[in-house]
Amino acid sequence: MGRHSQIELLDAHTVPGPSPEVEAERRRVLRNHKIFVTGLLVVAAVIFLACSWWQSQPGGAPVWVGYVRAAAEAGMVGGLADWFAVTALFRHPMRLPIPHTALIPRKKDQLGQALSEFVGENFLNAELITEKVRSANIPEKLGAWLSQQENAEKVSREAGRLTANALRAFDPADAEALIQSQLIDRFTDPQWGPPAGRMLADLIEDGRTEPVVQEVVTWAHRKVLGMEETVV
Repeated sequence: MGRHSQIELLDAHTVPGPSPEVEAERRRVLRNHKIFVTGLLVVAAVIFLACSWWQSQPGGAPVWVGYVRAAAEAGMVGGLADWFAVTALFRHPMRLPIPHTALIPRKKDQLGQALSEFVGENFLNAELITEKVRSANIPEKLGAWLSQQENAEKVSREAGRLTANALRAFDPADAEALIQSQLIDRFTDPQWGPPAGRMLADLIEDGRTEPVVQEVVTWAHRKVLGMEETVV
């Protein structure tokens, strides 16, 4: 196997692309389009030549022949111009080294650079995106939308449904492991005793324990008063 064949085989395995069936179908459709438009160009040329011959006869031709000839001429010229323009982008028409043809193969790097600069300046510009987002007033519009009771209820229902589905899909064993690793282990690993003891010693030494005790007693008193009706 030659070096060129090895490179082609490597490219076939490494470069993603359409399947051979899809590529064959695309080529078939393209070939049919080429045959169709070429046929239209030939028809326009035949009509143009026929009308020109008719008008050149000694007896002349009706007036409408001139209009048909002009339409055929316009179609023929337009078809040739389109063919030349599209062909000139990718290769030299009829293999003739006409200036300003085969632009993409010769200037693909410049075109890519210009395209990237255009996209970067007009679509991926941080200041432009920030200004667009700011001018959209998304938080204000979202708040106004959520302020409507119907929309708020809809969001609440959807949020509740999604939360319920997420909880049902969550494995209890995974939840237990997550709580154990993220909460319980984090609270049990540090040595809380020495820092708490030093803080309490500082409070006692500075005489600042009385306000703390008073707050605890006041809080307990309020709780007891609030539970009086329940107890009775």
